[in-house]
Amino acid sequence: MNQSEYLNQLRKYLKKLPKPDYENAMEYFTEYFEEVGEQRAMGELGTPKEAASDILDNLLNQNFKSGNEVENSGNNLVKKRTFFSYLSILLKESGFGGAAGILLVLLMIFLFFLAVAIVGILGSLSLFWLGGKYFLYGIMAVPHSLSGACMMAGMGDFGIGGAFLVFMGVILLGRFLLFRCTQMIQRAIIQGRNKI
Repeated sequence: MNQSEYLNQLRKYLKKLPKPDYENAMEYFTEYFEEVGEQRAMGELGTPKEAASDILDNLLNQNFKSGNEVENSGNNLVKKRTFFSYLSILLKESGFGGAAGILLVLLMIFLFFLAVAIVGILGSLSLFWLGGKYFLYGIMAVPHSLSGACMMAGMGDFGIGGAFLVFMGVILLGRFLLFRCTQMIQRAIIQGRNKI
């Protein structure tokens, strides 16, 4: 295998990277070949698949470290971490089995979150409906009993407020659990790589 064949195979493995990362990686490898020579570079880098796996590991570690430093980077960082983790698994020898396993685990986690979200949303809607109903009963009861009207309207307000709290709680819990699950998967991948 010569340098151009090596770099072509490497391009194939790295083509799904974001454009800036892909360009940086290919520039690094091209310069590395020019600096140390074709045979030495291939000897030190290993196969194109191993070199691509090392680059993905480095990108994953960089994104993981930058995520610990900057907590407000949002969904893009989580997506980027997940993407690098998944690509990194695919390039390992047992990659397809591991990738299928991770997909099944992620599917189960997604279904669990979906069930929790549906229960939480239905619960908040029923609280909102009952709260609104009691609030209207309280308004209609004003001519008959002021204290009863205040109690009914207060129960209605409590129900409506509870509905908003449950709804926001479901959203915040979902975001928190999704972020933590992503972190746990990434840590497991990094620990697994360190053991290999």
